Amino acid sequence: YISQVIHSMMTVIRTSDNAFRDFLFGQLGSLIGIVKQHIRNYLDDIFTLIKEFWVPDSPLQSTIILLVEAIAVALGSEFKVYLPQLVPHILRVLTQDSSRDKQVTHKMLAALVNFGSTLDDYIHLVLPPMVKLFDSPEVPWSVRKTSLEAIDKLSDTLDFSDYAGRIIHPLVRCIDTSPDLRPAAMDCLAAIVLQLGKKFKIFIPMVERVLRKHRISHQRYELLATRVLKGGSTFEIEDP
Repeated sequence: YISQVIHSMMTVIRTSDNAFRDFLFGQLGSLIGIVKQHIRNYLDDIFTLIKEFWVPDSPLQSTIILLVEAIAVALGSEFKVYLPQLVPHILRVLTQDSSRDKQVTHKMLAALVNFGSTLDDYIHLVLPPMVKLFDSPEVPWSVRKTSLEAIDKLSDTLDFSDYAGRIIHPLVRCIDTSPDLRPAAMDCLAAIVLQLGKKFKIFIPMVERVLRKHRISHQRYELLATRVLKGGSTFEIEDP
């Protein structure tokens, strides 16, 4: 029964106009949310369809991203094998999105959080454009904030320690120059400190200068930084 439904949906998606196609992609995502891992047998065909319609400036992009997110949630760690064919599309959204207020980027960042540890082999590709998003004053405020929050959440499942400097310097710049992003940037910084532990020590003086300059206090960051300076483990205070 599932097989008949999926195949008929895919046939209709190929022959419909964009408005109905958008609706059907949404329905396909809902169906995957229900059948979960039973979708496995149809994924090759579904990904062929996704790649066919996930093109630059397509009005379908947001719905397709939600569909991909539904697949990621349904498959868990098994989603990793499909990432190589999706990474070029993900990077194109993060670097070239021309949608209004970068709404497609918004959806993409939320989806990346749900990809979680499956992104492990692609950190070196995905992290730099995410950092660039929050580090660019011309990017809409809400997207910059979403990017900070996504990096914060992904630090729970991905190891960013090899990219510490490439995250921390832009974070400090953001804290220094964007008052409305400070809470999100400080939360993100605290998450990075928790992950780096003693390796964060060399960054503390630079961060302190900016915090003093703007009289910023952030309890979680201060607790973690103090622990780092004392040479203890940051893990003892994971939930201050």
